Amino acid sequence: TPGNHDVGLFKRKDLFNVNLDGKSPVTDFSVSPGYGHVKLRVKNNSKTTLTFTLKHVNSGDYLFTKYVGGGETFNWYSMDSFSNGMRAGDYEIQWHASGAYVDASAWAVSANSPDEL
Repeated sequence: TPGNHDVGLFKRKDLFNVNLDGKSPVTDFSVSPGYGHVKLRVKNNSKTTLTFTLKHVNSGDYLFTKYVGGGETFNWYSMDSFSNGMRAGDYEIQWHASGAYVDASAWAVSANSPDEL
C-alpha cells in the first residue's frame, strides 16, 4: 500500500575504522549473530611489511596471519576463508611491523550476506 515501505532489506554494520600506530597496536571488535560476512581493508603507510593476526577471543583460536607489503593496500573477505561466514563473538587483531612502528589504517564491515559487502 502507499506509504508502506520495507527499508530493512540490507543488513550491514561497521566494525571499526582505525589509524594504527605504535609498536604492537591491537584492534578489538565483535561480530554479531547473523553478521558473519566480513570485509577488511588495510592500508600500510610505511615501507616495512605489516603483519597482522586475527584471533577469536571467545575460543582462543588464532584464525590466520596475513602480510601487507610497504605502501600496499590489502582487502580480505571472510568468504576467502569461511564460506559460511565468521562465527559470532569477540575478535582481536594484533598488528606488527618487524620491530618498527606500525603506520597503517584499517576498517572493517560485517553483513548478513556476502553480496552486501
